[in-house]
Amino acid sequence: MRILVYTQVTGYGGSRRLLLNLANHLAATHDVSFVTPPESAENAGGLLEILLPQIERLSLQQARHRRTFDVLLCHLPYGFEDWIQDPIFGRRVAVSMEIVERTRVALGPQHQPVFDAFLCLHSEQIRHFDDEFRRSRCFQLPLIDDVSFEPAFVRTRAVGCVGAPYKHSFGAMVDLLRRVSGVRQLRVYGHKPLWSIARHSPWRVRFRGLRPWLAGRLQYCGTSPDIRKIFESFDCLLHTPRVGNGTSIVVNNALACGKLVVLSDLPAYRRAYSGRAGVHFLPDVVDDLPGLFGRYDFDHYQGIIDDYRKRYDRAGALEAWQEAVLGE
Repeated sequence: MRILVYTQVTGYGGSRRLLLNLANHLAATHDVSFVTPPESAENAGGLLEILLPQIERLSLQQARHRRTFDVLLCHLPYGFEDWIQDPIFGRRVAVSMEIVERTRVALGPQHQPVFDAFLCLHSEQIRHFDDEFRRSRCFQLPLIDDVSFEPAFVRTRAVGCVGAPYKHSFGAMVDLLRRVSGVRQLRVYGHKPLWSIARHSPWRVRFRGLRPWLAGRLQYCGTSPDIRKIFESFDCLLHTPRVGNGTSIVVNNALACGKLVVLSDLPAYRRAYSGRAGVHFLPDVVDDLPGLFGRYDFDHYQGIIDDYRKRYDRAGALEAWQEAVLGE
């Protein structure tokens, strides 16, 4: 089958990574093309070279004038585009991966007739559709993580924060560095500099963050398309967004790599990750942070990976997505 995958999102974010991993899986048995939106200079190349080695990349204009496609899979967080109704597409499938508490789902009931299927990660992303549409055409699917490799154990004595500014609490970063002297460095990965996270905090918190920043314990590391490089650079993920739907690709990647995970106290995260090896919640774990970090070793690392693999089937997740996309 000829399949066209399209997303309005650029950069290295989780939603785009999920689609790229899915496209790579589909390309093993189908003719897959990926439409790449115009990239800014810092985002060009890397991610696509890593995750799209065997997939043809097209511009939107090339895709629309080149040939017909059996399936269109589109991710439209910024709004519907009229070309999606073009008759060159046989089956049309939409996907939503946004956190609805901070980003309204752009596709509404008026778009239902256009799509043969609507895919989502969480039920909140489809609750605004008609009952019949939800029953017959909507499919809630598992995350597809990025870890298709054997992660290496590297003791770094560092903590990592990964993602957009809304996924971080500067106060939690500063408090962790104050409480846990054994943390040599807290490394922040994302497309926005550290000040874009710190500016939402009270001035007293920003002031307390000056000392670890000047001492080199608090460092902004930019972005990287290489998941291995990011997750090998720290022992513990600190992930403290103010809102969340539940499962998170950043958290799943960390667990798949055997990392400790410290999460904010969101009900959705409690439901998704309570009882998982290596997962701890703020404020429950505050007093035990020094011991938790100090005890982390190869046995903890391997135990976290083993527990994650018992609970998550990556091959099964990819097959579930393939069936929903192709209508099998």
